Amino acid sequence: MKQTAEQLEKIRQYLLGALPEPEQTALENEYLNDDERFEQMLAVETELVDGYVRGTLTGRDLQQFEAHYLAHPDRRARTRFAQALHNKLNQQAAALAERPAQQISWWQKLQDLVQLGNLQLGLASAAALLLLSIGIGAFFLLRRDETDTQYTAVTETPSPLPSVVVQPSVQPTPASPSPSVPEKPRTVFASLVLVAGGLRSETQTTTPRLSLAPEVDYARLQVKIRRQGYPSYRASLSFGAGAEVWQKQGLKSNVRDAEEVITLTIPASQLAAGDYILTLRGVTKAGEVEDVSKSSFQIERK
Repeated sequence: MKQTAEQLEKIRQYLLGALPEPEQTALENEYLNDDERFEQMLAVETELVDGYVRGTLTGRDLQQFEAHYLAHPDRRARTRFAQALHNKLNQQAAALAERPAQQISWWQKLQDLVQLGNLQLGLASAAALLLLSIGIGAFFLLRRDETDTQYTAVTETPSPLPSVVVQPSVQPTPASPSPSVPEKPRTVFASLVLVAGGLRSETQTTTPRLSLAPEVDYARLQVKIRRQGYPSYRASLSFGAGAEVWQKQGLKSNVRDAEEVITLTIPASQLAAGDYILTLRGVTKAGEVEDVSKSSFQIERK
C-alpha cells in the first residue's frame, strides 16, 4: 500500500515526538495493529536513522531525534548498528583509496570495481582488457611470420633455435577479506489471545500466560469479545490490583461474524513479571464510556 507524502511526513514527525498526543494515538492504532502498515513505519524509521548516521539530519529534526528517538534503548541499539555499518563501509572505501597503485594488479582493480558496485564499469574494463590481449597476440603472431619470411629470403643456412626466456608469472594480489557487518536487529513480538467471558464456549478456565524473552520488543494482545458495535474502545492495563501501567484510547476492532477482535501492542519494557488485569471499555457515538470486559493474565520473564 503506497503512502502519500503527507502520511510519510506524519510518520516521521511521530518518530521524532513532534505529533500532538491525539494524533499519536490515532497513528499508533492505525499502524501498530496492521503488519503491512507497521512495515511502512519501519521503512521511514530506517531512512531517519540513516540520515542521522550520515550527518544529513540537521536543525530541529536533529534535536528531536537525539532528545526523543534516542531516549528509547531499543532505538539506540538500532542507531548503533547503523553507525557501525556506516563506519565499516567508510573504512573499506578508505582502505581501497589508500592502497599503493604499484601493489594493485589489474585483476584486483577489476574486483574492487565490482565490489564497490561499479558492475557496468568493471565489465567494460574486462572487455577492454580482453580485446587488448587479443590485439597484442595477433600483432606478435604477424610480426613473427614476417620475420621468418625475411630470414628465409636472406640465407638458406640453418640458424640455431632462438633462446627462450621464461618470465616469472605474476600472481594477482589476493582480495582483502570483506569486513564483517553486524547483523541488523529485527523487531520481535510475543502474542497472546484473551477471550472475554461469555463468548460462546471458549471461556478460559485457567489464567493465560505470556512469556517474554529478553529479545522481545512488543507484547501483542488480541482480545476477543462478543460483537458490541461500539465505534471505538479504550483499554487500560493494571498490575495486579495496583496502579495502571498502560492505557490506550481510540482503539478500533476487527469484526468477524459475531465476534470483535481488538489488537493491543504494548512495549515489552513496560511489562514486569506478575499478574495483570486488562479492562476494556466501549465508547458510544455520544461519547459515553461503558464497561465491556475484564481479562486477567500473567507475564513471565525468562
